[in-house]
Amino acid sequence: MFQNIFRAIDINTLSTCQRIVLLNYNKDTKLIDFRHYSIRLQLVGVSRRLRKFVQNHQVPDLRSLQDVSDFVTR
Repeated sequence: MFQNIFRAIDINTLSTCQRIVLLNYNKDTKLIDFRHYSIRLQLVGVSRRLRKFVQNHQVPDLRSLQDVSDFVTR
């Protein structure tokens, strides 16, 4: 029954996945274990300023800067 409710995980589209449900049936106790996971991708190895820029998809105010490198290094 549960296989028809939820789609199977496709590794190629995992970057667009936001939630995963894991169901496990225990034959001895006749119970179903239900786990719900929320998935969030996070950039690693970049400055906090660039990470916020990429996540918010907002155009920063660069009027006070001389060069784009000032935005990156500040």
